[in-house]
Parts: sequence; structure tokens; C-alpha cells
Amino acid sequence: DHAIDLEIQDTAVCSRLAALHCTNITHKASQIWMAMRLARVDSKPINTIVDITNYVMFDLSQPMHVFDAANFPNKKLIARTATTTEKLELLDGHQVNLTAQDIVIADDLRPVALAGVMGGKQASFTTRATAIIIEAGAFQAAMVRNSATRAKVTTEASTRFSKQLDPMQNTTALL
Repeated sequence: DHAIDLEIQDTAVCSRLAALHCTNITHKASQIWMAMRLARVDSKPINTIVDITNYVMFDLSQPMHVFDAANFPNKKLIARTATTTEKLELLDGHQVNLTAQDIVIADDLRPVALAGVMGGKQASFTTRATAIIIEAGAFQAAMVRNSATRAKVTTEASTRFSKQLDPMQNTTALL
């Protein structure tokens, strides 16, 4: 019932993709001890769930992204290259015209994240979510770096992915 269908269309751009589907989540404010640790590395505490993914990223260097599971009725995540007709509104409100040189995480119909850079606003995690999908992948470093440059968006995730992470660490980070 909680299975997620993961698909990688081209292993040259995404060598590994893993995800967890978590139900019955509880929304809590940021934990003080974690907020303080994140602040020490110039990361802004948001809420417990997002803070946990950021904490793991700073500890293991594996970026992850949290989606609202309600935005994935078919419970399918696809790692693929974008098409030139696709657009994506990022979490920061920035509108990106995608190209075939961009890696995206998509559902059955549309891109939901610019892989390795930033998630999209449409499928983003909010405090109304009752179930979430946490995604962790291994993306081609040069493509992530070029996407971040083209979109004029630099994030902690894009900085790490641009340096070619260990492709086997994504499942460790999820656990």
C-alpha cells in the first residue's frame, strides 16, 4: 500500500534513485537543539521534517527532497531529462524554462523538481501534508552544475551534487 514506483530513464544522468513513503506524519516546529545546529552552518530551520533532511545532508553530504505524497496519486517518481517545452516553478518562486540538459524528478505528467538543485512548488511539502515522500538520488554532476548556473540558483544541494557524490550513499541517508 505504501510502495512507490521509481523509474530511471537514463542511468547516465541518474545512477540511483531511492524514496520513502511515510504516512500519518505529525507536524512539529523545529526542535531547538537541531535549529541551533543548523544555524551554526548558516541553514535556516523550517520545521522538523525539512530540518531532518537538511541535518542529514550536512552530516552525510546527501541532499534529499520532501514531497507531499498527495501530489502523487499514482505513487510514481521518474528521474529523466526534461524537454524544451517544460517549465517548472521552483520553491523560491523562480520560473525555469527547462532544456534537454536538465535532469528532473517527475510524476506521470510533469516535472516536480529540478534534480540536484531545488524542488518545485507544485508538489512541495506543506504543513497540510498527511503523508510524504522523501527522495534521494545520485545525479550527474556536470548536468546539475549547468542546470543551477542556467537557472541562476545555487543551493546546498547543487553545491554538493556538483562535486560528484558517492552514488551508494542515498539509501544510507534515507535510513
